[in-house]
Amino acid sequence: MSQDQAPTSLEKSKGVGLGNNKPTKRDKIAAARQRYSRLTEHEPEHHSLPLPYDLEEEERKTKKNRLEAQRNKYHAMTPEQRREYNAKRTELGRKRRREEDQILARAERATGPPELLAKAELIRAKRKKNAERAKRRYDSMTQAEKRKHNTGRSVARRVRTVGSRDSYLEPYDESSNDWSMQGPPDSHNEDDDGNDDDYFSEDE
Repeated sequence: MSQDQAPTSLEKSKGVGLGNNKPTKRDKIAAARQRYSRLTEHEPEHHSLPLPYDLEEEERKTKKNRLEAQRNKYHAMTPEQRREYNAKRTELGRKRRREEDQILARAERATGPPELLAKAELIRAKRKKNAERAKRRYDSMTQAEKRKHNTGRSVARRVRTVGSRDSYLEPYDESSNDWSMQGPPDSHNEDDDGNDDDYFSEDE
């Protein structure tokens, strides 16, 4: 067919004479389906479609990577920066605990909307889970680590100065400030609402 001769309707449907012999998207899809249908019974497992996207697994990986990044930042701090960081986390943790105590007190008196009572139940469940996690963390410590931990708690009971180098979080409350010591495999520095203890975050 010469270049001056217009393609027929049949040739157009086949993609002939259009100045471009590349297969169309429809042709590619049809060819792919035909190739897939010719695969043997053993081949599909190597040419199978992608598995469904696992959102929960991706979220767990994201949290794990974020916590690892926070831990690396903590290790990179100077001793003075660590004291300031620990003091800030301690103060924010105490502030949050005071707010939660007020909610629990109102819930015990049954003075509040249903939303407040539901929030109180979440707080109780979170504290129970935190206590269990802290106990597992303590049980996983060596004797030397337990002595250091117990000494810190004793000092914290006597000295409540925010920002003191001896300040610790309340016993078996939120996760430890000491990022240098790994907890048990199932421990994470996040609350039950899924909020990680972000680095220098105001939402802690």
